[in-house]
Amino acid sequence: MAYQRRALAIRWAMLLRESNSFVGAAGFNSLGGVCELAYHLHPDYWGRGLMAETCRAIMQWARDEVGANSFVAFIESDNLPSLNLIQRLGFVGADDFRHGARRFTR
Repeated sequence: MAYQRRALAIRWAMLLRESNSFVGAAGFNSLGGVCELAYHLHPDYWGRGLMAETCRAIMQWARDEVGANSFVAFIESDNLPSLNLIQRLGFVGADDFRHGARRFTR
């Protein structure tokens, strides 16, 4: 997968294999030793494991291609599906917030 090393952010489109339909996007708001994970999935596709599979793959890509050694994500406290996902991925909540969203690290 090619990318520009000086890129500050990157996103990949999520397409369903069967129909090639766009269902979401995942990537990073920042790349480096610590990468900020970001993702969006259409609600019709929640609960299928698509985002967990995608996030695992892109975090591995960041480790291999960018040299990332940790990840951060900012999740709003009322976004229960995202909170469940981020915890399933092994992130741990911190005691600080940014724009009303709690910081999680891994």
